[in-house]
Amino acid sequence: MWDKTRSLWLRFARIVILKWYSIGLAVVSFFYGLILFKNPEILISYEMYETLNEIFDQRIISSSFMILGAMKLLGVFINNRVIKRVSLSLLVGLWLVFSTSFFFNGPPNTVGILTLGYAWIALGIAVREVLE
Repeated sequence: MWDKTRSLWLRFARIVILKWYSIGLAVVSFFYGLILFKNPEILISYEMYETLNEIFDQRIISSSFMILGAMKLLGVFINNRVIKRVSLSLLVGLWLVFSTSFFFNGPPNTVGILTLGYAWIALGIAVREVLE
């Protein structure tokens, strides 16, 4: 019994270490979406989100982050290549859309750089997964 438990924990630890960036991107994306979902006034009232609000409903944006983050996390832990690639491709696109909207709207801010960083990380993860 102890050997099985130990083996399971070692396998879990190995996944976490090897997929650290994928897990981080998934968790950050999920919680970013959750905060936007629970606080819709963020997307509605801030000038930076103006372009996004014209294109998408705030519930779609927040739900997309949560669903794609959860899908990516699921794909990592069950090691499903299709789920990982689809969710990651969509996360790259979503973070790029957010980044672009921040650069072209509102007063100068650092959020555009931050969201571009997440898109960059997601793209790097995608390249690594293709090369594996």
